[in-house]
Amino acid sequence: MNVPGNGRIVEMIQLRKWAVLWVAAAAFAQDTPYQTYMARIEALQQSSAEIAQRSGRDVLIQQYRDIVAEYPGYANNIRLETQIAMLYESDFSDLGQPPDYAAAHETYQNIIANYEADHPYMPTVRRLGADRAVEIDPKLARDMYEGIVTDYPDHDALVVQSEYALGKLAASQGDMVTAQQHFDRVLGYVPSGAEVSEADAANIEAYQNNTVSTMLTNAIDKANTPQERMKALKKFLEKNKELEQRFGDLVQRFAHSVDRGDSAGADEADENGSVEALLASIKKNKSGDDSARRDRSRTREERARDAEGEKTRMARLEATAEEALQAGTNAATLAPDAMTSRQSLLKPATATHRLAYSIAAVCIVGLIAGTAGLYAARRSM
Repeated sequence: MNVPGNGRIVEMIQLRKWAVLWVAAAAFAQDTPYQTYMARIEALQQSSAEIAQRSGRDVLIQQYRDIVAEYPGYANNIRLETQIAMLYESDFSDLGQPPDYAAAHETYQNIIANYEADHPYMPTVRRLGADRAVEIDPKLARDMYEGIVTDYPDHDALVVQSEYALGKLAASQGDMVTAQQHFDRVLGYVPSGAEVSEADAANIEAYQNNTVSTMLTNAIDKANTPQERMKALKKFLEKNKELEQRFGDLVQRFAHSVDRGDSAGADEADENGSVEALLASIKKNKSGDDSARRDRSRTREERARDAEGEKTRMARLEATAEEALQAGTNAATLAPDAMTSRQSLLKPATATHRLAYSIAAVCIVGLIAGTAGLYAARRSM
């Protein structure tokens, strides 16, 4: 005989199985918009150079804006908008579109205003925005750099870079006292205690070297002749002996470059290999007109070689820049940020796991249904 309600139990079990399958399908489908979003970004990355060359910068920028508008709230949008700012900074003069620094500045400021302050990419955006503001609004640039130093004390490389930029900005405005204060902070920087990557350590060292070069350049800025520059450099080094002790190789190279216009005594300096010998060489009397003529001839030859070398270097730089533009104008900014990268890696795996769990659940429900059916059949016998 049939047990009352047995059919209803089986029907409920079947409904539950379909419900589990529907939930699994819905969970799997949730990833589709994100995957479509990333696929569109990748496609735009691959075709961006062609679009820019064929249709111009504004068309390419609009395509980025379309993605941002269609997928509001996605964490990676901050990078897309940063790419737009960088495109405004790019030179498309061959297409009649030179850099639009004002539009880039406005874009950076809008990103900073519209995205969460704790977004992982925000420190980079604020630094790029400050760099762009230097020529447009120096006071804003100074405030932005100071804000970076205050808000991100454990971003060691970013702090050093901002202090260096503050020093350069102050020096450009004639405030050498403030400039020196920032330069001293760069040279005496003590890491915050946070883990410093190898790349960040290299950046810190690079900015410290740049700071020394800037200080040396400022020291001889008002001198007009090679002799005056060498005297100014010597005076500066006498007051800052620690620079020579810590950055001896860099100081020597700088001194040699300053002395390049007056090569008398350069042989002795090369032989001795010290800055003091090179500086002392400017005090030596030059012997005879013939010697002076030979020195001037050698100087002209050295300058000709230097000019040729500089032309070659600039040609290489221009070729590299052109290759970078042709290869894709968005290479620097469209990779997903740290948060988005984790999402892109975890989302497919999470969906697969959910589907696997759902299938397992269906199997378990089916096993329970089979057991219930067998038990009901035995009761009816």
